[in-house]
Amino acid sequence: MAAMPARLCRDTDADTYRTLFDIEAYLRLLARWELRGHAGRSWAGTLSATVRSDAESRRAQELADGIIDPLESGLLSYVHLSDLKDVLVGPLWAKCSRHWRASLDIVKSEFKKLIAVRNKVAHFRPVTDWDAKVVVRFAEDLTRWTRPYRKLREFEVSWSAPGDVTEEVLGLLRKHSLEPVAAELAGVAVPPGDQLSAAVVGHHVALRLKRSAGALSSQRVTALLSRNERDVTIARVGEFGGSLEVLTPAACGSDAIVALARDIVSSADEVVEGVSSEELVSAFGLDRHEGVLTSAVTFPDPYEYAEG
Repeated sequence: MAAMPARLCRDTDADTYRTLFDIEAYLRLLARWELRGHAGRSWAGTLSATVRSDAESRRAQELADGIIDPLESGLLSYVHLSDLKDVLVGPLWAKCSRHWRASLDIVKSEFKKLIAVRNKVAHFRPVTDWDAKVVVRFAEDLTRWTRPYRKLREFEVSWSAPGDVTEEVLGLLRKHSLEPVAAELAGVAVPPGDQLSAAVVGHHVALRLKRSAGALSSQRVTALLSRNERDVTIARVGEFGGSLEVLTPAACGSDAIVALARDIVSSADEVVEGVSSEELVSAFGLDRHEGVLTSAVTFPDPYEYAEG
Protein backbone atom coordinates (compact mmCIF):
# COMPACT_ATOMS: atom_id res chain seq x y z
CA MET A 1 0.00 0.00 0.00
CA ALA A 2 1.35 3.42 -0.93
CA ALA A 3 2.42 5.63 1.95
CA MET A 4 0.24 8.63 2.76
CA PRO A 5 1.86 11.85 1.51
CA ALA A 6 3.40 14.00 4.21
CA ARG A 7 1.43 17.17 4.92
CA LEU A 8 3.05 20.42 5.92
CA CYS A 9 -0.14 21.40 7.78
CA ARG A 10 0.18 19.58 11.08
CA ASP A 11 -2.70 18.71 13.43
CA THR A 12 -1.75 21.63 15.69
CA ASP A 13 -1.98 24.06 12.76
CA ALA A 14 -5.36 22.70 11.64
CA ASP A 15 -6.84 22.60 15.16
CA THR A 16 -5.74 26.16 15.86
CA TYR A 17 -7.20 27.41 12.58
CA ARG A 18 -10.50 25.63 13.28
CA THR A 19 -10.78 27.16 16.76
CA LEU A 20 -9.91 30.64 15.45
CA PHE A 21 -12.56 30.27 12.76
CA ASP A 22 -15.21 29.35 15.36
CA ILE A 23 -14.19 32.21 17.66
CA GLU A 24 -14.26 34.84 14.93
CA ALA A 25 -17.54 33.56 13.48
CA TYR A 26 -19.12 33.64 16.93
CA LEU A 27 -17.86 37.16 17.68
CA ARG A 28 -19.20 38.35 14.33
CA LEU A 29 -22.66 36.97 15.15
CA LEU A 30 -22.45 38.54 18.59
CA ALA A 31 -21.58 41.95 17.16
CA ARG A 32 -24.41 41.56 14.62
CA TRP A 33 -26.85 40.68 17.42
CA GLU A 34 -25.89 43.58 19.67
CA LEU A 35 -25.51 46.25 16.99
CA ARG A 36 -28.84 45.47 15.35
CA GLY A 37 -30.56 44.92 18.68
CA HIS A 38 -29.64 48.39 19.92
CA ALA A 39 -29.83 50.38 16.68
CA GLY A 40 -32.21 48.43 14.42
CA ARG A 41 -31.94 49.36 10.76
CA SER A 42 -29.43 52.12 11.58
CA TRP A 43 -26.86 49.73 13.04
CA ALA A 44 -24.20 50.26 10.33
CA GLY A 45 -24.14 53.96 11.17
CA THR A 46 -22.83 53.12 14.64
CA LEU A 47 -19.59 51.77 13.15
CA SER A 48 -16.72 54.22 12.79
CA ALA A 49 -16.47 55.83 9.36
CA THR A 50 -13.11 54.14 8.73
CA VAL A 51 -14.24 50.63 9.71
CA ARG A 52 -17.39 50.91 7.61
CA SER A 53 -15.58 52.37 4.58
CA ASP A 54 -12.86 49.71 4.67
CA ALA A 55 -15.38 46.88 4.98
CA GLU A 56 -17.51 48.23 2.12
CA SER A 57 -14.39 48.57 -0.07
CA ARG A 58 -13.35 44.97 0.62
CA ARG A 59 -16.83 43.70 -0.22
CA ALA A 60 -17.02 45.80 -3.40
CA GLN A 61 -13.61 44.54 -4.52
CA GLU A 62 -14.64 40.94 -3.96
CA LEU A 63 -17.79 41.45 -6.01
CA ALA A 64 -15.84 43.21 -8.78
CA ASP A 65 -13.21 40.47 -8.99
CA GLY A 66 -15.86 37.78 -9.42
CA ILE A 67 -13.35 35.08 -8.54
CA ILE A 68 -14.90 33.68 -5.38
CA ASP A 69 -18.45 33.41 -4.06
CA PRO A 70 -19.05 36.64 -2.13
CA LEU A 71 -21.48 36.91 0.76
CA GLU A 72 -24.78 38.27 -0.48
CA SER A 73 -25.24 40.07 2.83
CA GLY A 74 -22.99 40.66 5.78
CA LEU A 75 -20.88 43.78 6.12
CA LEU A 76 -19.34 42.48 9.36
CA SER A 77 -17.80 39.58 7.46
CA TYR A 78 -15.51 42.12 5.82
CA VAL A 79 -14.42 43.68 9.13
CA HIS A 80 -11.01 42.59 10.43
CA LEU A 81 -10.85 40.88 13.82
CA SER A 82 -9.00 43.85 15.35
CA ASP A 83 -11.84 46.15 14.24
CA LEU A 84 -14.44 43.64 15.40
CA LYS A 85 -12.77 43.72 18.80
CA ASP A 86 -12.96 47.53 18.83
CA VAL A 87 -16.69 47.31 18.06
CA LEU A 88 -17.33 44.94 20.96
CA VAL A 89 -15.13 46.59 23.59
CA GLY A 90 -15.76 50.17 22.42
CA PRO A 91 -19.02 52.12 22.86
CA LEU A 92 -21.01 48.87 22.52
CA TRP A 93 -19.43 47.49 25.71
CA ALA A 94 -21.54 49.69 28.00
CA LYS A 95 -24.69 48.28 26.39
CA CYS A 96 -23.81 44.58 26.34
CA SER A 97 -21.30 44.16 29.19
CA ARG A 98 -24.02 42.72 31.46
CA HIS A 99 -23.85 39.63 29.24
CA TRP A 100 -20.07 39.32 29.68
CA ARG A 101 -18.71 37.77 32.85
CA ALA A 102 -15.37 39.60 32.60
CA SER A 103 -13.71 42.96 33.14
CA LEU A 104 -13.02 45.18 30.14
CA ASP A 105 -9.26 45.35 30.85
CA ILE A 106 -8.92 41.56 30.86
CA VAL A 107 -10.95 41.14 27.67
CA LYS A 108 -8.79 43.72 25.87
CA SER A 109 -5.59 42.06 27.05
CA GLU A 110 -6.66 38.59 25.90
CA PHE A 111 -7.85 39.96 22.55
CA LYS A 112 -4.38 41.42 21.94
CA LYS A 113 -2.81 37.95 22.28
CA LEU A 114 -5.48 36.29 20.16
CA ILE A 115 -5.11 38.81 17.32
CA ALA A 116 -1.35 38.28 17.26
CA VAL A 117 -1.79 34.52 16.76
CA ARG A 118 -4.64 35.05 14.30
CA ASN A 119 -2.40 37.21 12.12
CA LYS A 120 0.30 34.56 12.22
CA VAL A 121 -2.14 31.83 11.18
CA ALA A 122 -3.58 34.07 8.43
CA HIS A 123 -0.13 34.10 6.83
CA PHE A 124 0.14 30.30 7.19
CA ARG A 125 3.16 30.33 9.44
CA PRO A 126 3.62 27.23 11.62
CA VAL A 127 1.81 27.34 14.95
CA THR A 128 3.88 26.65 18.06
CA ASP A 129 2.56 24.93 21.17
CA TRP A 130 2.51 28.32 22.89
CA ASP A 131 0.48 29.87 20.06
CA ALA A 132 -2.03 27.03 20.30
CA LYS A 133 -2.33 27.50 24.08
CA VAL A 134 -3.10 31.21 23.60
CA VAL A 135 -6.02 30.35 21.30
CA VAL A 136 -7.31 27.55 23.54
CA ARG A 137 -7.12 29.82 26.58
CA PHE A 138 -9.11 32.52 24.78
CA ALA A 139 -11.72 29.93 23.71
CA GLU A 140 -12.05 28.70 27.29
CA ASP A 141 -12.32 32.27 28.58
CA LEU A 142 -14.90 33.20 25.92
CA THR A 143 -16.97 30.19 26.99
CA ARG A 144 -17.02 31.51 30.54
CA TRP A 145 -17.32 35.22 29.66
CA THR A 146 -20.43 34.79 27.51
CA ARG A 147 -22.29 32.34 29.78
CA PRO A 148 -24.95 34.96 30.74
CA TYR A 149 -26.21 34.96 27.12
CA ARG A 150 -27.85 31.60 27.87
CA LYS A 151 -30.40 33.42 30.03
CA LEU A 152 -31.83 35.17 26.97
CA ARG A 153 -33.12 31.86 25.69
CA GLU A 154 -33.89 30.33 29.08
CA PHE A 155 -36.13 33.24 30.06
CA GLU A 156 -37.74 34.00 26.71
CA VAL A 157 -41.50 34.44 26.77
CA SER A 158 -43.37 33.03 23.78
CA TRP A 159 -46.92 32.84 22.50
CA SER A 160 -48.63 31.14 19.54
CA ALA A 161 -52.29 32.01 20.04
CA PRO A 162 -54.32 34.93 21.44
CA GLY A 163 -54.92 32.98 24.64
CA ASP A 164 -51.17 32.71 25.23
CA VAL A 165 -50.74 36.48 25.45
CA THR A 166 -50.29 36.83 29.18
CA GLU A 167 -49.55 39.95 31.22
CA GLU A 168 -45.90 38.85 31.19
CA VAL A 169 -45.90 38.88 27.38
CA LEU A 170 -47.60 42.27 27.26
CA GLY A 171 -45.19 43.66 29.84
CA LEU A 172 -42.17 42.69 27.75
CA LEU A 173 -43.77 44.04 24.58
CA ARG A 174 -44.58 47.34 26.33
CA LYS A 175 -40.94 47.57 27.39
CA HIS A 176 -40.01 47.72 23.69
CA SER A 177 -43.09 49.76 22.66
CA LEU A 178 -44.40 46.72 20.78
CA GLU A 179 -47.75 46.09 22.47
CA PRO A 180 -49.71 46.09 19.15
CA VAL A 181 -47.64 43.13 17.95
CA ALA A 182 -49.50 40.64 20.17
CA ALA A 183 -52.94 41.33 18.72
CA GLU A 184 -51.77 41.81 15.14
CA LEU A 185 -49.77 38.57 14.99
CA ALA A 186 -52.82 36.71 16.27
CA GLY A 187 -54.62 37.91 13.14
CA VAL A 188 -52.06 36.56 10.67
CA ALA A 189 -53.66 33.71 8.70
CA VAL A 190 -51.49 30.57 8.67
CA PRO A 191 -51.91 27.53 6.37
CA PRO A 192 -53.95 24.75 8.07
CA GLY A 193 -51.78 22.63 10.35
CA ASP A 194 -48.82 25.03 10.31
CA GLN A 195 -47.94 27.01 13.41
CA LEU A 196 -46.74 30.60 13.74
CA SER A 197 -45.35 31.57 17.14
CA ALA A 198 -43.41 34.49 18.52
CA ALA A 199 -41.17 35.19 21.47
CA VAL A 200 -39.35 38.09 23.07
CA VAL A 201 -35.64 37.23 23.20
CA GLY A 202 -33.62 40.04 24.77
CA HIS A 203 -33.89 43.08 22.47
CA HIS A 204 -35.26 40.95 19.62
CA VAL A 205 -38.52 39.28 18.66
CA ALA A 206 -38.34 35.71 17.36
CA LEU A 207 -40.87 34.75 14.67
CA ARG A 208 -41.18 31.00 14.13
CA LEU A 209 -43.04 29.10 11.46
CA LYS A 210 -43.31 25.32 11.66
CA ARG A 211 -44.75 23.15 8.89
CA SER A 212 -47.09 20.32 9.75
CA ALA A 213 -45.91 18.41 6.68
CA GLY A 214 -43.37 18.88 3.93
CA ALA A 215 -40.76 21.61 3.90
CA LEU A 216 -40.33 25.26 3.06
CA SER A 217 -39.19 26.18 -0.43
CA SER A 218 -35.51 27.11 -0.27
CA GLN A 219 -35.98 29.55 -3.17
CA ARG A 220 -38.86 31.29 -1.38
CA VAL A 221 -36.95 31.46 1.91
CA THR A 222 -33.75 32.86 0.39
CA ALA A 223 -35.83 35.47 -1.48
CA LEU A 224 -37.61 36.32 1.78
CA LEU A 225 -34.33 36.83 3.63
CA SER A 226 -32.84 38.94 0.83
CA ARG A 227 -35.98 41.08 0.72
CA ASN A 228 -35.94 41.67 4.45
CA GLU A 229 -32.19 41.83 5.04
CA ARG A 230 -32.47 45.11 6.98
CA ASP A 231 -34.84 43.54 9.51
CA VAL A 232 -33.34 40.05 9.90
CA THR A 233 -30.53 39.63 12.42
CA ILE A 234 -30.48 35.83 12.61
CA ALA A 235 -32.44 33.19 10.67
CA ARG A 236 -32.37 29.51 11.62
CA VAL A 237 -33.56 26.84 9.20
CA GLY A 238 -34.93 23.68 10.80
CA GLU A 239 -34.09 20.07 9.99
CA PHE A 240 -35.06 19.09 6.41
CA GLY A 241 -36.20 22.70 5.88
CA GLY A 242 -39.37 22.08 7.88
CA SER A 243 -39.25 25.23 10.01
CA LEU A 244 -37.87 28.74 10.06
CA GLU A 245 -37.01 31.05 12.95
CA VAL A 246 -36.30 34.72 12.23
CA LEU A 247 -34.93 37.02 14.92
CA THR A 248 -35.72 40.67 14.22
CA PRO A 249 -34.74 43.70 16.33
CA ALA A 250 -37.47 45.13 18.54
CA ALA A 251 -36.10 48.52 17.47
CA CYS A 252 -37.58 47.95 13.98
CA GLY A 253 -41.04 48.62 15.44
CA SER A 254 -44.44 46.90 15.43
CA ASP A 255 -45.35 47.58 11.80
CA ALA A 256 -42.10 46.12 10.44
CA ILE A 257 -42.31 43.04 12.69
CA VAL A 258 -45.90 42.25 11.72
CA ALA A 259 -45.11 42.84 8.03
CA LEU A 260 -42.17 40.43 8.33
CA ALA A 261 -44.42 37.81 9.95
CA ARG A 262 -46.91 38.10 7.09
CA ASP A 263 -44.10 37.80 4.56
CA ILE A 264 -42.79 34.67 6.30
CA VAL A 265 -46.23 33.06 6.14
CA SER A 266 -46.79 34.04 2.50
CA SER A 267 -43.40 32.56 1.61
CA ALA A 268 -44.55 29.25 3.05
CA ASP A 269 -47.55 28.73 0.77
CA GLU A 270 -45.53 26.36 -1.42
CA VAL A 271 -44.96 22.90 0.07
CA VAL A 272 -41.91 20.98 -1.15
CA GLU A 273 -40.04 17.85 -0.17
CA GLY A 274 -37.52 18.13 2.62
CA VAL A 275 -33.79 18.24 1.95
CA SER A 276 -31.08 16.27 3.70
CA SER A 277 -28.77 17.90 6.23
CA GLU A 278 -25.98 17.71 3.63
CA GLU A 279 -28.08 19.65 1.08
CA LEU A 280 -29.45 22.16 3.58
CA VAL A 281 -26.42 24.49 3.54
CA SER A 282 -26.30 25.03 -0.23
CA ALA A 283 -30.07 24.88 -0.78
CA PHE A 284 -30.85 27.65 1.73
CA GLY A 285 -27.70 29.66 1.07
CA LEU A 286 -26.31 29.20 4.57
CA ASP A 287 -22.83 29.61 3.13
CA ARG A 288 -23.70 32.95 1.49
CA HIS A 289 -25.45 34.84 4.25
CA GLU A 290 -23.79 36.03 7.43
CA GLY A 291 -26.73 35.50 9.78
CA VAL A 292 -28.37 32.34 8.37
CA LEU A 293 -27.80 29.19 10.45
CA THR A 294 -29.15 25.69 10.85
CA SER A 295 -31.38 25.01 13.85
CA ALA A 296 -28.51 22.94 15.28
CA VAL A 297 -26.84 26.27 16.12
CA THR A 298 -28.66 28.16 18.85
CA PHE A 299 -28.18 31.91 18.94
CA PRO A 300 -28.02 33.95 21.09
CA ASP A 301 -26.10 31.51 23.23
CA PRO A 302 -22.74 31.39 24.99
CA TYR A 303 -19.68 30.43 23.00
CA GLU A 304 -18.89 26.76 23.48
CA TYR A 305 -15.35 25.51 23.11
CA ALA A 306 -15.22 21.90 21.95
CA GLU A 307 -11.73 20.55 22.52
CA GLY A 308 -10.34 18.61 19.59
